[in-house]
Amino acid sequence: MNPWVAKVIILLASIVLVSIRAPHGQRRRGIPAVRSRKGKLEIVLLTMAWLAFFLPLIWIATPVLASADYALRPVPLLAGTVCLTLGVVALLPIARGPRR
Repeated sequence: MNPWVAKVIILLASIVLVSIRAPHGQRRRGIPAVRSRKGKLEIVLLTMAWLAFFLPLIWIATPVLASADYALRPVPLLAGTVCLTLGVVALLPIARGPRR
């Protein structure tokens, strides 16, 4: 199977994740924090999370990670797509906030 199938799936999932999290980020920026408790560990973990988010996008957009392009097998692709979908669906209740 063509690697572009996986690239399209990753791109769509990235767009969905950003669209789910964007309203939360806008809402958070509107509320001033009394005191920031952001430590070194949180900064390191957030940096690693951002790198992990952008690495597949770099794989899609540039030939830098062309060595990662290989023929896909349908079963692992389906299993990965199901896990990715379940992860996105699990974020929906969190992003909607508490029900009133």
